[in-house]
Amino acid sequence: MRRALYLLPLFALTSCVTQQDTTVINQLTARVQVLEVKNRELEREVEKLKEENAALRSEIPKLRISIESLSEKIEEVKSQVEPLKRELSVETKKSYRTIEVRLEETRKSLEKELARVKNRIAQLEECCSSVKEENGSVREQIGELQQKVRALEERLNSLKIPSVKIEKVKPSD
Repeated sequence: MRRALYLLPLFALTSCVTQQDTTVINQLTARVQVLEVKNRELEREVEKLKEENAALRSEIPKLRISIESLSEKIEEVKSQVEPLKRELSVETKKSYRTIEVRLEETRKSLEKELARVKNRIAQLEECCSSVKEENGSVREQIGELQQKVRALEERLNSLKIPSVKIEKVKPSD
């Protein structure tokens, strides 16, 4: 009996539904269908994302192993770097010392060579001054000899003139 009481108002309400209410119901039904389609699409997308998530989760252990391997390699390289730095420092110091020794030897050699060159310059200057002195005395001697040559040439010329005159005077055969 109670059921009958509930059904009675339901029949009364359905008869009261108007055209406008039908339109609203149809719009809501269409909206529900669109939302159901979107829901199915979203469910498919969620499934794809779940699959991608599962695939990515399966890669995580591999990546962790790679990270651990790289960390070990980094530590190994770091442990090798320190001895190499020390060795490089030692080699650099040796090279620096070798260069210093060579530079010092070169400096000493150049100083000796400079002393030799200065000594040679002094010798050449001394020689040059003696040559200049000799040159002065040679010039004096040349001047004296040139005067003697001129005197001899004048005497020779004076001797040539009378001989020419004699030839003119001499009868010809």
